[in-house]
Amino acid sequence: MSTLKSAAVWGVAALLFASSAARAEDTPNLDVALTKQGPALLEALKGKGHKTVGVLKFRVGSEGGKLRDNYGPINLSLADRLELSLLLAMKKGDDFNVIFRASEAVKETGNTRATHLTEKGRAAFFRFDPSPFNLPWNTDVKVQPDAFLTGEARLTPDLRFIDVVVQVFDRNSPQTLTELTRFRAVVDFRSLTEAGVSFVGARAPWSSQAPLTTQPASDSLKQETGNRPTIPNDKDAWQAEADKLLRALKDMPLKVDILYNDRPVKIETNPFGPPSESANALLRVREPDKDDVVTFRLRNDDPKETYGIVVQVNGRNTIFGEEAAPFECHKWILAPGQSVSIKGIQKDNDKYDAFKVKAEADSAADKMNYGSNPGTFTLTVFRGATSEKDLELVKADKELSQKNTDVAAISKGTGALVGKITASDPVAFRSNLEALTKKDVDNSESKGKGYVSTEGVGKMKVKDVVFRSIQAPVISATIRYFDPKEK
Repeated sequence: MSTLKSAAVWGVAALLFASSAARAEDTPNLDVALTKQGPALLEALKGKGHKTVGVLKFRVGSEGGKLRDNYGPINLSLADRLELSLLLAMKKGDDFNVIFRASEAVKETGNTRATHLTEKGRAAFFRFDPSPFNLPWNTDVKVQPDAFLTGEARLTPDLRFIDVVVQVFDRNSPQTLTELTRFRAVVDFRSLTEAGVSFVGARAPWSSQAPLTTQPASDSLKQETGNRPTIPNDKDAWQAEADKLLRALKDMPLKVDILYNDRPVKIETNPFGPPSESANALLRVREPDKDDVVTFRLRNDDPKETYGIVVQVNGRNTIFGEEAAPFECHKWILAPGQSVSIKGIQKDNDKYDAFKVKAEADSAADKMNYGSNPGTFTLTVFRGATSEKDLELVKADKELSQKNTDVAAISKGTGALVGKITASDPVAFRSNLEALTKKDVDNSESKGKGYVSTEGVGKMKVKDVVFRSIQAPVISATIRYFDPKEK
């Protein structure tokens, strides 16, 4: 088995809110929900006497089905944004610490004994010597945790909601995995993409829609996509949906080819598996061999429209390795007639780290993989805002983010903070985070990269360009290239 990895990528993550009995119109999306849930969870943890906690990768599945640690980027995304919601809930004077990216720290140790699926595995989290864990406001000092949060999440069959259970285990009683709370959230574009669900946007202009972030009702997703995405529950329906997606990719003016050794590989239907037992990717390409050179070739054949596309490998953006929602990520911007070849993770405006195919080690059934989710390419295409109504939508979305920087910060996740936080204490961290988020929101209109030229292996010059994007994607397609060992 093999999986495509890059030398310039790090971890991922997301989470949810609301009671399981809530109506769709009363249920917010994940980012809004977490700003409300963070303070309650913080108080619950302090009430248990916990002072230093970390958040670990969630297991995810379809309702009634198996829970997996490799369902998609959503596994780590849940942990990532839950961690940030706790950090944002902290106030001056709180005697409390939140570990920075705990799953990533565990993965870096190479320790396979630490797993929250077993009693012995949970105890192992408190036996690291030296500790691999640090705080976001003091990365040089290692800390010893006294508890960890984790959880489980399930998509409802109609893809309207995702239900989450948050759990905790601690140093004094690792044998017990205790439920803290249950949440429900409306499934939005990010949730779909991170769960491997593909969808095609409505063909009509999106100017009749307010930004999705302002609409709690799940029907907004149906209006934005034309038809609400579903997970086919039989082989014929699966094939029909896959055929529609293949046609949409073929008809789309922004052409995307996946190449191994400069030769296009065929995109075809992923074999059907019951939604209760498998992940959701409708399409696949053959698994790359160890020495294959992987490239994405993009070309805009539209005579008028400019498009932005986020190309993700294992849930990480091919620009800067970003781990946020596709809309929040830097995009490859192609004006009419432009093309670009992507051979790795773009590190800056001049260089990239080439993709490498590496062996994927098997894990025992009672272990957790705390690293990334191998096995998928994800293509999310956005069109530029050109009409007056388009620009009004972009403006409204930006104003919404400016009004609530906590929601905007959670949407970006902790991956956006790597290498950027300079704070030395919790209060300075909060101020630093707010400043980074506000700067990013203010500069959101230039969230794009434009192709200029290539200069040999490992070098590709790009430049920042202004791209005002409609929030609803034209298309989001997840293509599986490798089936990780199910755990």
